[in-house]
Amino acid sequence: MARPVPSAFVPIKPSQYGPNHPIKEGSSGAHVGALDLAENIHFCWVDAVRPVTISNLWSQANNGWVVAHSSMRLIGVWRREPTREPFVSYDVTVLYQNSGTTSPGDDGTLRVDIASDPYSGGSGTFVDITLSATLGAIAGSDWVMGTGSLLVDPSQSIETFRAWAVSGSTGAARVGSITIQPRPVSSIPAGVETPADGNSHRFVPFDAAELDADSPWSVHAVNTMIANCETIRKTRPATIISYACDPSDAARAGWQSDSAAYTLIARIPFRSGHGETAIRWSIVGKRDGSSGAVRMTTTHMSSKETAAQEVALGATWSSPYTAGISDYTGGAALTCAENSTDEIRIWIKGDGSSDAYIYGLCAWFAPVA
Repeated sequence: MARPVPSAFVPIKPSQYGPNHPIKEGSSGAHVGALDLAENIHFCWVDAVRPVTISNLWSQANNGWVVAHSSMRLIGVWRREPTREPFVSYDVTVLYQNSGTTSPGDDGTLRVDIASDPYSGGSGTFVDITLSATLGAIAGSDWVMGTGSLLVDPSQSIETFRAWAVSGSTGAARVGSITIQPRPVSSIPAGVETPADGNSHRFVPFDAAELDADSPWSVHAVNTMIANCETIRKTRPATIISYACDPSDAARAGWQSDSAAYTLIARIPFRSGHGETAIRWSIVGKRDGSSGAVRMTTTHMSSKETAAQEVALGATWSSPYTAGISDYTGGAALTCAENSTDEIRIWIKGDGSSDAYIYGLCAWFAPVA
């Protein structure tokens, strides 16, 4: 039987379930019932609750945003835990400018691929978004939206997303921002889904026949609906930050220092929810000199005298760029108190004469146990 998914969330007044209002089957348009509740929860599972995985705005430093060159160039790297069940792909949205006047000759391309299955000669897991040359002279307000779809690899516990850009024959394509978010799905599999988050959460979809007029609305059904809501809340953690800069242009690196002592370079405020006590993270960066490192902590960790997380930066920055990436799996998650306002603090240091750089930083809440 069908596991119904509505086209939109249907608000239900509490009074419709009050005294003298018998529980009905619902989903008929004539009256509200148990099936409407189940459908709303299904809709939240496949559409309404889709936390953004990556949202990045490139800097305007040095008189411009990221400018694509005549050959495909890396412009951003993010290492992030992927969103899984029930999603099978991401929506990728970019804002861009292109000063070219002839299409397709002046069209540029924005490519996003994943390091576990990188682009290679037209193969791999990737999406190409055309940066159309339709604007002529670039004006500050002439931003165009481009969209595409990138497949999810459910086998990865943590994934590296990479953005690349290239201009067309003449003119220049500028990429201002990018958002990557799970794409809604239109149906729910018949079986029980168990999100791969290391916990024992389950999502149990309802068959329309289970809530029809001839089936009593049992306590078990109500408890299952509540448990489904909790599964959605606990397995869809929010992103705190997903920062990246153009790593091929050191002058555009937003966070850098040559000091041999740690320099505080960023304070990132956040609000934790119920049960959220751990923050997973990743750092993308390198050093020019003999040493360089990054230190991270939260106000909560400092108050508890919990040791900060420290990452030694490497000197290598070349394809496939894995040598420049560190994450919580090589150390530990940051900690915070639930239902509290806090902040992540970031320090960086070089060797006293040469710079160390942060090219990317991601932080997101761990799934709630």
